[in-house]
Amino acid sequence: MITDEQGNIWIRQSWLDTFMRCPNRGRLETLHPEVGTSDSALLGTGAHGGCETICNGGSIAEARDAITAAVMPEYELGVKWTHKSNEYPQNLDHLIYQANKCFDAWLEEILPVCQKNGWMGLKAEQKFKEVLFTLPDGRTVGIQGTADLPTPKNLIIDWKTGKRPYKQWEKQRHAIQPSIYSWAATRGAFEADHYKWPMTFVYGVMIRPLTNLDGNYRTELIPVQRTEAHARWAMKQIQAALTMAFTVGMDTEWPMVAEGNFLCSQKWCSNYDRCRGMVLSPSDDDKISLPTSP
Repeated sequence: MITDEQGNIWIRQSWLDTFMRCPNRGRLETLHPEVGTSDSALLGTGAHGGCETICNGGSIAEARDAITAAVMPEYELGVKWTHKSNEYPQNLDHLIYQANKCFDAWLEEILPVCQKNGWMGLKAEQKFKEVLFTLPDGRTVGIQGTADLPTPKNLIIDWKTGKRPYKQWEKQRHAIQPSIYSWAATRGAFEADHYKWPMTFVYGVMIRPLTNLDGNYRTELIPVQRTEAHARWAMKQIQAALTMAFTVGMDTEWPMVAEGNFLCSQKWCSNYDRCRGMVLSPSDDDKISLPTSP
């Protein structure tokens, strides 16, 4: 959630996704943007750089340079290197290697499908900013994000990296990113006016192996459908976020903490030590054995 010089409020799609997973984490990420992300996110940034280069007409050699250029500066800054989510040791060479392996799988398995179905041709990585509504005081509230690949069809693709396959039903049921991007597309955000409800949003997922750098890197294409009703529901989530920000305030701890979510851990949340970790230590979550009588 960002406030510009005129006082207008811009909500990043990625922040809204975080808010829906855990509102307090969304609040903390707004207050502490310097904390950064994980090694897995950095790996994904690198793979994205390769995919973007190819989609915009670049060569494979240029794509590999883009992968290195995306990973190296962030790694060397150290700001983004705050916690590790992979199961194996990491260094700069490992991250660049994994990003290239994910990109190789994308080249072999996903790119041919995109070309065959006529999904190429529009500029990749299109940024958008769309106003949602105006507040009583005259300030506007809007949403912003970046679409990895708007297509000439009624379809948007987003590249992801992960260590496990996605569950299609879960994305169809819960994911807010497809709703926001589809809404933006129907409003003419992506240099094209052919997008109509219902929209199709496709996750192009590059799956890395769990423990072996040279293991099986593979891909999947996960489609979800979005209607105007999904967009209306997303707007209600935005209203909920604004209500918390305006009534409770950003400097006050929000009561909604998704403790039952597996992402609520020091491993996955870069602000964990400012939240649950301030009260409980890792040993408090250790498994115990069934007590027995002496």
